[in-house]
Amino acid sequence: MKKIFFSKPLPLLFLVAFVLNGFSIQGQGTAGYEDERGQFYAWENGNSKMLESVGALEWKAAPDYLVYLDNTGELVYYQGGSKRDLGVIRPEYYLPMEAFLVYKVRDQVSIYYQGTKHRLGFLNDQAIAVGDSVVGFVDNTGALYAFYKGRFKRLELFPVDSLKAGDNVLTYVDQNGFFKGYWNGKTGNLDGQAPTQSVAGGNIVAWTDPFGRLKIFYKGQTIEPDQGYLAVQLFAGRDFAAWIDDRGESFVWYQGKTTRLLQEPPVEFGVADHMCWYTDRNGYFRAFYQGKIYTLESFAPKQIKAVDQVLVYTELDGRLKAFYKGKAMPVSKNIAQSFDLTGDLVSWSERPFEFSFFRMD
Repeated sequence: MKKIFFSKPLPLLFLVAFVLNGFSIQGQGTAGYEDERGQFYAWENGNSKMLESVGALEWKAAPDYLVYLDNTGELVYYQGGSKRDLGVIRPEYYLPMEAFLVYKVRDQVSIYYQGTKHRLGFLNDQAIAVGDSVVGFVDNTGALYAFYKGRFKRLELFPVDSLKAGDNVLTYVDQNGFFKGYWNGKTGNLDGQAPTQSVAGGNIVAWTDPFGRLKIFYKGQTIEPDQGYLAVQLFAGRDFAAWIDDRGESFVWYQGKTTRLLQEPPVEFGVADHMCWYTDRNGYFRAFYQGKIYTLESFAPKQIKAVDQVLVYTELDGRLKAFYKGKAMPVSKNIAQSFDLTGDLVSWSERPFEFSFFRMD
């Protein structure tokens, strides 16, 4: 755990940028900001570098790179101290994922992966599913393809339904109505019939079949856990699945064991990669992490943010606390006017022109 506090005001160059544009930085240390003169900078591994003297229209950070639209609308990729113009003007969208960048220009979808552009083709929004390390898409012939670790693989020759992506897995229903998955470069059958609902997580798939049975696919095996009554809401993290049944009871499945979280409908329920959190009608705020339930507070926080194994929230007086790898800890000594969580770094502002940082190691 590493705490980095700036108790004195930062240099004006940084302060104005952070106040005007908000502060966003990944745990690996990549962010973008503008100074008081409108110049656009990148912050990478603790070092700043000016990228545009006339600013940027917008920017987004991934764990170890930055992408932005310059003042002309051209998409630019920045990593490792150097930038590259991608030759793309005003994309309809661009998604910086962990393993690659996905962007769309006039229905043409492409991937930028390890310095190389890969064109997927002219796709509509229903024909593509994007995860952190895998993309599934249907081309103009109706065939289903996957892009994984820099390679294309055809999964189906004919059109499919219900294409979804988790971090590392794709799911879909083929032309014969079979529910299938693609993970670790391989395709396999998950069920002999189409699900009524399904979710894909990092390494897990959860679904209900037409008979209302809840099923979970994890590490090559399909499990039917004790589910209470009919599961009506499904959630998936990296290695766990959670659900709320038709009586409002909530459960989580982790490493072969089903744990009941609440016997009543939760007021709020959320899922991150490695944990889920919830509040009950009495205001208690709890988290489930690696098989255990932790009671964090006797009140419901007004703001909650969670990424990977980090959960950050506001106390009643506005100060920040964090829950990280099973431990709760204070973050800010004073009231935080605003805060952000990206990667394993918490950033917040207690007063104008001053920011503090709390980093998980």
